[in-house]
Parts: sequence; structure tokens; C-alpha cells
Amino acid sequence: MDRKETKKRLMKFGIEKEKAEKGDLQGVYFWGKNLSGLDLRGFNFKRACLMGANLWRADLFKANFYRTNLRGAILSKANIREACLKSALLRDTDLEETDFRSANLEGANFKDANLERADLSETVLKDTDFRGANLKGANLRGANLERANLSGADLRRADLTRANLLEACLSDADIGDANLMKANIEGAVIPRPALYILKTQPPRTLLRAFKYLRGDWRSPYESFPYKDKIGKWLIAEKYNSDERSLCGEGFHVATLDWCKKEMTENSILVEVEFYAEDIIAIPYATDGKFRVRKMRITREVKIK
Repeated sequence: MDRKETKKRLMKFGIEKEKAEKGDLQGVYFWGKNLSGLDLRGFNFKRACLMGANLWRADLFKANFYRTNLRGAILSKANIREACLKSALLRDTDLEETDFRSANLEGANFKDANLERADLSETVLKDTDFRGANLKGANLRGANLERANLSGADLRRADLTRANLLEACLSDADIGDANLMKANIEGAVIPRPALYILKTQPPRTLLRAFKYLRGDWRSPYESFPYKDKIGKWLIAEKYNSDERSLCGEGFHVATLDWCKKEMTENSILVEVEFYAEDIIAIPYATDGKFRVRKMRITREVKIK
């Protein structure tokens, strides 16, 4: 929508022509107003009230929302790139698939907001409140989440590659299948998966898990041939012990449920055993898969 249409809509809401043209909406009261699809690039909404407003697909590039009240607003699929939302209230807001790239969201309140598949890459999120927020599949690559509160947030399949989580709180958060590769987790509170109990066992405790292979007895993730290896101890020449990484070098083993979920009708399921001391990584975000440096296949398992 062009600027003329934007100006018309704003004037219908009682905004003076000069302010509509300059984009100066500082302190306005737009509770529940329909601003969907409007061109609001660079507009100043500082300390305005947009509670329950509809900003679906609005272009808010470089807009100023400093201390703005957007509680319960609809901003799904909006363009908020490079905007300022410092200390803004976005509680219970719909932000699904919203583009926040390079925006400043420091100190903003996203409690219980819906940010599913939102793009928050390279954003400033220091001291931001994401308690109970839906961040499923969100892009948080390179985001600065220092001291952010993500307690109880849903971060399943979120991409946190290179994110700064220094002293962030993720207690009770669901990080299943999230990507934490190269993230800074110094001082962060991150829940350990239930499988982590395996690493606390005495070193020489013999444990068992499962692995699925292709029909040719090779792993779907590597070219190593497992045929004729039943009963033989296998040792990985290289292995990745970084638990921020879901995948890495080493032998991948998993729970039976995980294997059943990933297998195809041509897959082969085998039981493997290993010692607790040979577990090299149980990733923070695992949903059942982990890595060992040494293992042996005990038998092929037939699933009825």
C-alpha cells in the first residue's frame, strides 16, 4: 500500500494531515485500529498505545516503537526490520512469520507471544522477556540474547546458531531439535535432556541403545559400512563432543522411539551396546539421538 493510502487511513482515525505525512504518531491511542498492510516505514510510534491493533503485513521498516504498548496486537508477517522496539510491550502479540532482522528489541516484553517461524536473526534481545513465548522454528541466528528470560518458552526447531545466550535463562524451555551450534551459553541456565542421566552412570556401566541403517547396512548420515560388523567393537577415529551440536562426528545411536520415527520401510534396525564412559555428547536439544566414540552391534532387531 502506498503512502497516500496510508495517510488517508490515518486521517480517518483523526490524525492531523501534517502528522500523517511526517509519520509522527508519538503517543497516539490506536487501540484495536486496523493498520494492516500500511506503509509505515520510519514512523514514530514512541510511547503510543496500539493494544489489539491489526498490523498484519504492515511495512514497519526502521519504525520507532520505543516503550510502545502493542499488547495483543496482530503483527504476523509484518516487516519490522531495523526497527526500534526497546522496552516495548508485546505480550500476547501475534508475531508469526514476522521479519525482525537487525531490529533492536532490548528489554522488550514478549511474554506468551506467538513468534512461530519469526525471523529474529542478528537482533538485539538483551534482557528481553520471552517467558512462555512460542518460538517454534524461529530464526535466532546471531541474535544477542544476553540475560534474556526464555523460561517455559517453546524453542523446538529454533535456529540459535551463533546466538549469544550469556547468562540467559531457559529453565523449563522446550529446546527439542533446536540448533545451538556455536552459541555462547556461558552462564546460561539450559535444561538437560532426560537422556543425560546416561552420562551420570559409572564409567564401565554397559548400556544399550539402537541405530537404524539403510538397506545396504550403511548409515543414512555417513558412508561407514556396518555389514559383517556384528559383535565387533568399533572406534570412531574422530568425534565431536560439543553438546550444542545435534549432529557431529562419532557414532550416532538413539532411543527405539527415535529410530522408529525416522526409519523408512527399507531401513534396518540394530541394537548396539557401549560403556557409559564412551558417550561423547548428549546434545542439549536432542529428541532421542546422541553420540558415542566406541560401540558394537549386538544384533539386528525385527520390528513387527
